[in-house]
Amino acid sequence: MAPFSKFVKLAKEQPVGCFFSSLLSFVFLSFAIGGLVFVAYAVFSVALLKDAIYSNTGFHVSAKSIFINAYTGNCVINSLTLENPSSYNLSDSHGEMDLDASNIFLKARRIHAKISPLQLIRGKIEISSLSLEIDEINCIKVNSSNYNFTEFLSSLSGISSLKDGYLDSFFLFVKQVRYCDVTDRRDPFVWTKQVDLTFDKTSPANFSALITQLSEVFSQANVPFIARGLDSIKEK
Repeated sequence: MAPFSKFVKLAKEQPVGCFFSSLLSFVFLSFAIGGLVFVAYAVFSVALLKDAIYSNTGFHVSAKSIFINAYTGNCVINSLTLENPSSYNLSDSHGEMDLDASNIFLKARRIHAKISPLQLIRGKIEISSLSLEIDEINCIKVNSSNYNFTEFLSSLSGISSLKDGYLDSFFLFVKQVRYCDVTDRRDPFVWTKQVDLTFDKTSPANFSALITQLSEVFSQANVPFIARGLDSIKEK
């Protein structure tokens, strides 16, 4: 009680000085707490994002670096790799086929998004803008119903949403696509194409409109297996 009594006495004698001293202490304390929150969220949000994607889609996530700002929601991912679930691992289930198969579904050099930090804590990914620079998409269809491209997008849609139903901006670059169809194991089909496809949407777009536009772009680029996969997602 003695320190408190001294503070009250000092406050009566020098009210202005005590006020500014208290205000300065409060500011420094606020900055310290804010810094701790910033650092803690930057560390734990990486695991939150990876776990949210993996637990809901089955696709394993790895990256060179992931950073999410606790206050602005800016999310930057460098050198992202998504690995297929084991059901698409052709080197195991179709080892006798010379398909040069990989367990990699997607490689992206950089992803920049704006998400809701609070929703991520709840296991959800709420996006307001998105930029994707993709080096490789490896599409694998193992039978009439199992197609890794549509499976990933369908599963991801269960935990992701657009803020207010719209994206403020969307950018997509895809360098290369690969399609492997082993529905007929006696006659597998493998096709690789360098597409260098760019799609830039700066005005707001809802999910359905965006998927329709993307489907048209991939169709024009002669990548029908991605266009059909996008159409099937829109229909669900």
